[in-house]
Amino acid sequence: MNKLKLKLEEIIDFELSPSRNLLTKNDIQDVAKRYKLTFPENYIFYLQFFGNDYVKDNYVFTPIIELPKHIRDSHFDISAIFGLYDGVNNLEIELKTKREFLPVNLFPIADFGGGDLVCMDKENYKIYLWFHEEHEGEDVCLVAENFEDFIINFNFEKPKQFDLDSIQLHFSPELDMALKKAAEKYER
Repeated sequence: MNKLKLKLEEIIDFELSPSRNLLTKNDIQDVAKRYKLTFPENYIFYLQFFGNDYVKDNYVFTPIIELPKHIRDSHFDISAIFGLYDGVNNLEIELKTKREFLPVNLFPIADFGGGDLVCMDKENYKIYLWFHEEHEGEDVCLVAENFEDFIINFNFEKPKQFDLDSIQLHFSPELDMALKKAAEKYER
């Protein structure tokens, strides 16, 4: 668990994390029972000591499992990992609101924007991406063998630098004239 703990401490944006009172394993097991789930030990560890967390900017998840050819992305910007604390990114709220959309064998554990989710299989605990819009007839894609592999495969991606001095904007003469007239109104 030490490797998992270190990686979580690296990727979680603690400035945006909720204040927490540590949950007990019994608290976590009660939630699991309420939703007819079992959680693997590494996920219980996360829920006990972390939870409801935003991932730091520029950290992306890169699957080590080969993705189907119709998935064009090679890495994914995961925004939040759900937990059991009150407030945003609450696992129980996600379980209640997303169950009708997800395949019956999956439950949500994180999101990556636009309504897409990271899910865990209820039986073998493998990690899948669930796309709210089908990609060539498929809406799920295996990306990690377990929760720890999912977390370990977050990496810092250096932000792209753009040379703003080299950007040139070209307007049509009509748009250029309309912008000049609008600017004149505000200069008065």
